[in-house]
Amino acid sequence: KKIQGAANNQEFPEAELLDLYRIRNKAYMRQVKTATIEASIISESLLREYGLKTLEVRGFSKNKIKKIKNELTFNNLLNVILPLSLTKSEFNRISRDVEKIDSLRRLRNDLVHGNIQEKDIDHANVVEAAEAAIRLVNLLKNKIESKS
Repeated sequence: KKIQGAANNQEFPEAELLDLYRIRNKAYMRQVKTATIEASIISESLLREYGLKTLEVRGFSKNKIKKIKNELTFNNLLNVILPLSLTKSEFNRISRDVEKIDSLRRLRNDLVHGNIQEKDIDHANVVEAAEAAIRLVNLLKNKIESKS
């Protein structure tokens, strides 16, 4: 009923969310390496957009943002910029999701750098991280829209 109602009202998820739903399905199907890497990319990409927008709204000049843009790593965006830009109650609501995505970030790094293999990954953790990424993307999309 919910899906039909959304379709009737032409309420379709945005591209990032559709991708994350697809990625979550990959995680369920135990394609954890691909799911880990893809969910990390989408999360980092949207965090970067959010972080740059946050700095702009907070009065950072375009030149200053350009200078520090390369220093805004996934880790810094997730664990510094995001918590500092949210109210305490907002962050408390998503802190568990941030932990899951941070775990996903570290897992992605280990995969990419050859420190672990796909068979060593707990698929349940990737599923939970994909769910957390969906919730984070929803929050960030709303925040980005409200700052525009």
